[in-house]
Amino acid sequence: MKFMNYIAAIVVAAILGGASGAWADKVPKQDLSCSAVNRAYIQINRPLNYSYTTYLLKSDGSLKLFKDFRVVGGYYYTRYSFSDKWLAHGQAYFPIMDRMGPRFTSCKLVGTEGTLSHYSATWHDFPYTAAAELWIDAVSFRLMKVLRRYPEKLWEFPFATAIELYQYDDVLQPRPDPSCIDVNNAYEGGIGR
Repeated sequence: MKFMNYIAAIVVAAILGGASGAWADKVPKQDLSCSAVNRAYIQINRPLNYSYTTYLLKSDGSLKLFKDFRVVGGYYYTRYSFSDKWLAHGQAYFPIMDRMGPRFTSCKLVGTEGTLSHYSATWHDFPYTAAAELWIDAVSFRLMKVLRRYPEKLWEFPFATAIELYQYDDVLQPRPDPSCIDVNNAYEGGIGR
């Protein structure tokens, strides 16, 4: 009986091992064409205080505010356009790999516009994927603008085309409402104190 259990365990291990190996072949690997985009995305040289704003990009080229994102002292906060309340989320972290593979693939330098390098890429954040364009400052290597066009289905936002505009001027960044820190501390055990 022990022998049969042993054989069954080996068979199950072989099946699971083969399945995980097959799964590993399907997970996208780090795309070497995206090294400049990844460098800008993780932005080792980001200041402790900066922001970006997500907008709906309308077909006429105009923008409609959707969400503000602020990093203050290394912690990030969000506020949606339909609310005056800031939500605290914890430490800001921008990995170049999401849980299903790299954040960016198929990166290409499209051209330059003044001091900005303009790239195209495919953006991933499971379960979402979008055709992306990124504008990176050639001097500071900071992201300045990210445009994402989602396919017909599965949008991250309630619209298919989003643009994020980055600002790095610490002086002009208003601090989020500090009351959100106290509320979130009750749930997160003191982050932001």
